[in-house]
Amino acid sequence: MVEKQIRVLIADDHHLVRKHVQALLNKEKDIVVVATASDGAETVRLAEELVPDIVIMDITMPKLDGIQSVQQIQTLDLPTRVIMLSMHTHKQVVAQALRSGASGYVPKKSVVQDLVTAVRAVNQGSTFISPALETLSP
Repeated sequence: MVEKQIRVLIADDHHLVRKHVQALLNKEKDIVVVATASDGAETVRLAEELVPDIVIMDITMPKLDGIQSVQQIQTLDLPTRVIMLSMHTHKQVVAQALRSGASGYVPKKSVVQDLVTAVRAVNQGSTFISPALETLSP
């Protein structure tokens, strides 16, 4: 019996980041990237259209930032869960992302170590905060 793959949408305004994250996830048999987006508005549209299990999203993006995008995805009442993937590591930013509806937070510097674990944990209903954030800046 084949297990259901975790369907992921990647959203980042930097093409190279999207490609790197996609390449990392494509190595995993239980994860499939269904689409990528380069701005927040496109992310919300694709989330509504494709209903992925997970959206991996940057905070700093054009049109709608990641926080606004998470909030809009939440209003759609989808089963989709969001992991923020950002260079921002300040406590306030992480807390704001989680308050807005994100279920996980991974700093970009920890993408290789933490992202696959985060996707699996969040898909199972857990909240994932990267261990690299244990020493958060105020």
